Amino acid sequence: SPRTSAGRVNSLQFIPSAFNETFLCQCKAGYEYGADGLCQKCPMGSYRLEGAPDGCLLCPQGSNTAEAGSKYLDACRCNPGLF
Repeated sequence: SPRTSAGRVNSLQFIPSAFNETFLCQCKAGYEYGADGLCQKCPMGSYRLEGAPDGCLLCPQGSNTAEAGSKYLDACRCNPGLF
């Protein structure tokens, strides 16, 4: 099961498994598993929806997020000079 540290304890959520009556640990929206097995914020320029397979998705080309940990595609904004 995923490990947590004091600073990242709120980045985990428990979700019901579709396969049985147990619960699985999963990183919350805006977070993904890091190499150390802990949840970390999605880097700028990416996002992750709640319940999505683990791993942050990149914003469309020519766009970026204002901060790390974005939860929605709507957080991706066109870079200056683009629309």
